Amino acid sequence: MRGSFKSEYSNQIQQLLVTVSRHFYIKKDGRIAYQETPLSTHIKTLEEANKEPLVYYIIRDHYSGNFRLGLCSGQELIPLVDFLFSAWKPKEDKGTLSGLPEILSVPKNISTPELLSGLKELGIKPVHPPSGFASGIGMIRSLEENIGFNLTRIAIPDLPGLLSVEDKIIDYMLGGSFRKSKKQIWQEGLIAGHPRLPEHFKSFKEIFPNPDENEFPLPWKGDGNEPQDFVRGKSALPKMEGKIPSPQQLEKAQMIVDEARGKFFTSAKGSKAFEALDVTPYCSDAYLFLANLSKKNEEKIILFERAVEACKAVWGESYFKRVDRNFWHDVVARDYMRGLLGLGQCYFEEGKIGEAAAIFEYLIKLDPEDNLGVRYFLVNSLLYEGNTREAQAFLRKYDDNSVCMLYSRVLLWLQLNDKVQARIALEEALEANMRVPYRLLRLQKVLLRDTGYRDYPEGSPEEAELCASISFPAWEKTPGAKDWLFRQVKKRNLQHIY
Repeated sequence: MRGSFKSEYSNQIQQLLVTVSRHFYIKKDGRIAYQETPLSTHIKTLEEANKEPLVYYIIRDHYSGNFRLGLCSGQELIPLVDFLFSAWKPKEDKGTLSGLPEILSVPKNISTPELLSGLKELGIKPVHPPSGFASGIGMIRSLEENIGFNLTRIAIPDLPGLLSVEDKIIDYMLGGSFRKSKKQIWQEGLIAGHPRLPEHFKSFKEIFPNPDENEFPLPWKGDGNEPQDFVRGKSALPKMEGKIPSPQQLEKAQMIVDEARGKFFTSAKGSKAFEALDVTPYCSDAYLFLANLSKKNEEKIILFERAVEACKAVWGESYFKRVDRNFWHDVVARDYMRGLLGLGQCYFEEGKIGEAAAIFEYLIKLDPEDNLGVRYFLVNSLLYEGNTREAQAFLRKYDDNSVCMLYSRVLLWLQLNDKVQARIALEEALEANMRVPYRLLRLQKVLLRDTGYRDYPEGSPEEAELCASISFPAWEKTPGAKDWLFRQVKKRNLQHIY
């Protein structure tokens, strides 16, 4: 068909595309913004551009639609030869695009004699696409829709944040939920002799002679021994440096954060929080607010650490070393404690129970009354590590009948190998919330949806879910504990109570 390609198997034809985003650009503070009117910048005019756009590098298999993506900014571009090698080199995941094509579609705006001669030496026939659609440009709209959606799901909408969800963007575009994914189609479409894999990177680079820098708009080759197919990008979080802010500045920033809580859309909430950080990068509550918006543990850790550091910088590190008083009664210390709690929960969720326990123990020293509900995490951290003596003393000290503590007592008796007391404790726990075992027995990993222990209605599914998530690592690690629990609830015909 005129104006298009026709391929019969995987890696017969691939499409190379290096293009500037039509709508997304990076602001001076590092945040990615959307512009409804299409940007007028092109690959060859990046240096004169008023705005720094996102730039996409794409190698797409024409037969299956499987592709390799490179994301970068207009000021930090990926070397083209490095990107080609990364796209074609062997991958651990057999469904990920790899291997040299027989034909490569090369747009005229990046075509040079050096690129074409190198491709021919690799046994690849370079051709120019007969139309924009044949170049693969049609997938850009879908790509930008997915970028826009994922930017609303990260609290720090900068290039590092976007790169952290790049795999999610690609996986969604490759499909596979109710039909064959493009990865499967690509793998099943390979014929004998494919994929043809390139030699090691050093010899691959030597195949491509250097073009005239004035004629070629992109970086050509990286300097390292490994392909430079990744650009970190600038963080949107401001540096905490310079003078400590005045009380008036902190109050102004806090007022903006309070305004952010009244916004409906996540993007509007995040923009307001960054507005507060523009007033002063030492606004600890802005970092806590962004961390609570985030759905990514890595991002949360950065933000909680920032909140803690901001408190130390404003009030002085020595201020928080005095443990002879209850810090919760000191309002200025609450952001510090909330930041530590969030950090501990992130470590807990990642399975770093020892690191989390150290933070929880410190928080209990700062606030013996435990207004943040740290005890539920700490007792389960002690049980996870098998510290039964400390856990028993802790449960005696905090003798409350909350669901989380009741199920912790059950596990303690199991670790002490006292099945009679464990059954007695289980009866009391089931009376408080009989929904916990269902979730505890079916949970695959810790799933904390709250940054603190909330007072959910007694016996509610939400209470059971939170209790099960906090208890899960310790129950999972204790030999035979979950099997014992299943037998006990089965006897009572409770195993299906949701």
